[in-house]
Amino acid sequence: MWERALLPFLGLFFWGRIVSGFDEYEVVFPQLVGSRERRHLHQHYEEQWNDNLLYSVQTLKHKLLLKLQRNRGLVSPGFERFTYSKEAGFQVFNRTQLSHHCYYHGEVEGMNGTVLAFSTCDGLRGVMYMAEVHYGIEPVENATNGEHRLFQIPEPSSPSICGVGDLHTDGSNPPLPVHFRLQRTKRAVLTTTSYVELGVVVDNLRYQADKSNATAVEEETIRLINIVDSMFRYLNIRIVLTSLTIFDQSNPFDVQSGTAGDVLGRFSYWKDINKGLKRSDISHLLIGRGTYNGVIGMAFVGTVCSPSIGASISTFSVGKSLLAHAPVVAHELGHNLGMSHDDSTCPGAYIMHSTDIGAQSFSSCSANDFESLILRGGGTCLKNFPDPNQVLSIPTCGNNIVEAGEECDCGSPQECQNPCCNAATCRLTSGSQCAQGLCCESCKFKVAGTPCRTVADTCDLPEYCNGSHALCPADFYIMNGFPCNSSRNYCYSGVCQNYDAQCRDLFGKDTRKAVDQCFQQANLKGDKFGNCGINGDNYKKCSIADSLCGKLQCTGNPKPILNANVQSFYVNQSQNFLCVTAEFDLGTDVPDPGLVHQGTSCGDGMACANYSCVSATKMGYNCDVKAKCNDRGVCNNNGNCHCNDGWAPPYCDRSGYGGSIDSGPAHIDTSLRDGLLIFFLLVLPILIVIVVAYIKRDELQRRFCKRRNRQRRENERRREQQQQSNNTNRNVPPSTASNKPVTVLSDVFNISHNLPQRQPMPNMGSVPPAWPNPPPLRPPPPRPPPIQNPDA
Repeated sequence: MWERALLPFLGLFFWGRIVSGFDEYEVVFPQLVGSRERRHLHQHYEEQWNDNLLYSVQTLKHKLLLKLQRNRGLVSPGFERFTYSKEAGFQVFNRTQLSHHCYYHGEVEGMNGTVLAFSTCDGLRGVMYMAEVHYGIEPVENATNGEHRLFQIPEPSSPSICGVGDLHTDGSNPPLPVHFRLQRTKRAVLTTTSYVELGVVVDNLRYQADKSNATAVEEETIRLINIVDSMFRYLNIRIVLTSLTIFDQSNPFDVQSGTAGDVLGRFSYWKDINKGLKRSDISHLLIGRGTYNGVIGMAFVGTVCSPSIGASISTFSVGKSLLAHAPVVAHELGHNLGMSHDDSTCPGAYIMHSTDIGAQSFSSCSANDFESLILRGGGTCLKNFPDPNQVLSIPTCGNNIVEAGEECDCGSPQECQNPCCNAATCRLTSGSQCAQGLCCESCKFKVAGTPCRTVADTCDLPEYCNGSHALCPADFYIMNGFPCNSSRNYCYSGVCQNYDAQCRDLFGKDTRKAVDQCFQQANLKGDKFGNCGINGDNYKKCSIADSLCGKLQCTGNPKPILNANVQSFYVNQSQNFLCVTAEFDLGTDVPDPGLVHQGTSCGDGMACANYSCVSATKMGYNCDVKAKCNDRGVCNNNGNCHCNDGWAPPYCDRSGYGGSIDSGPAHIDTSLRDGLLIFFLLVLPILIVIVVAYIKRDELQRRFCKRRNRQRRENERRREQQQQSNNTNRNVPPSTASNKPVTVLSDVFNISHNLPQRQPMPNMGSVPPAWPNPPPLRPPPPRPPPIQNPDA
């Protein structure tokens, strides 16, 4: 294949600085292929920033066609450049858009599996990944005819090693366990695009290496992240640059002394206490110096989305090229995303190898590690897609990035599986309010107050949907240093830190903290089983006062741990207290997970910080809950009140449903629903009846009058019948009537009674005289004529 055919004429090239020249390279003249003609690069700089470009590169043996597409998702959600100094703090370099977006990804036409990452800002500059061999291309300095160097990127002559970060995480992102790896499930985690919002911090040494030119630092950083982003494409992960912070005066913390782990800890502490730093999923520090005793970078493992320890560092020394440093940054970001070293599990030249071998691709083991992180509930922030209103590029429908003017973007019509999004127009389908997000369900916004991120620890705080946005608010937790567990421990990074929980995480549920004598006996030695960190190549001995903040010592029934050497010993011969600790073989770029966590209580009013037992006040807790929150809530890591149920933010001084101004409404508001139910079930029917009655008022009046007349005639008929009955009874003689049945007339029935003749009583006298003849009856008055009904 062509990949193999390219090796003979590039196989002897040596590595050199990308801007300084090489011992061996080939001069080429990249040409932009247009519809009618081909032009050299120096002839068309003003026309080279289209969405799709095609370059022709003629080498000694082959012609390469480079198909490039603008990397739309590289610099997006509200990208801002800051400068920082202790005196002035954060200063924002405002802009509404990039001066030019000239960063591309692509492939070599006719060569499957190739990956290109280029910038065309000042000529063609970038990297080509082809099979196991990688090539770079860049303009020749002061060239007048578009000359470029084409060279092979060799492996580093003296590989440096990685020094990854702590395998424990905050409560929002459970760590990958040291002693066990989840089996890969059938869930297609990698089929869903994950977005890593990256904040890059450039130290003052690197700033000076770029001649103290902030614009040059920005362009260099964007080119670097463009290459890194191309490496993560295999895992369907997008690296999106959200902010760039430059230390333009001096470094606010020491980057020269101590180990890489010490510097990583200082950087994490600085970013945690500086609220002006723009929030990101991961923060990465570029340090303009050489390695730390061979350690080129360090990162916390599996801590993406953690506001405090979602961090990594790398040394980017003067003279080192972007192409050589990009794999280092990708390696450390891989650790933040839960990826372990490949050395024993996936041997080969991959990015997650523990040494810097110049690898450009991730292994299947790294894919499994990332899937494990997601399946364990980590990486929740990776589901958030960039804010489309702040994308700094021309939108391209179908690239899986929601950009300005787009309501959604689910890829091409062939690959889109989202019923809420029209892939052809990148608009929401009819009736849809949203297409994706933790607060989007069945194409509708979830009701305000719906929990979207549950509490992971007693020091964590919940977040709720606001009813008008598809994204869940950022993750918030109780301010560091707040007492927890009945005031026996302290909150730190959203976790109530205590020894027992750390022992269970490392050695299993049947373990707990050992007696203090175990800590003293082990940590005062200063070896791999007991220490207070590393100083250069040597372990640091703990003092008695700091012994509880060094290596964790547990007791109980520990489980076996992979990649660890477990040691057990006893103290106090009279009682034989068991002590268990472990040495972890995870690489020098991984801080020891067996060290006591920051913020762990080591005494009354004391807590661990940087392997020392110090006053808990140094953890940064500065909130007076009684004064600020009326003693009806706690302060979150933004310093705002998170109110108890029954009280409303921001100061918990009035009735409400709890929560904070950061977390979203903590109550599902049903007032609108209840109002609509009352309206439709009660008010609306009454209104309908009134309207119908008004419209048919004439007909209703006629019917009412007709009924009234009918009732009146019926009453008159009854009166006449009653009067006739009365007249008939009056005309009947009493003697005759006494021997005849009495008839009672009724409208319903007639009742006849045969009345027996009464017998005279024995004591009664003679028969009374007969009734005299009645007076003649007066004839009834004449009957009036019947009333004529006009409606009859």
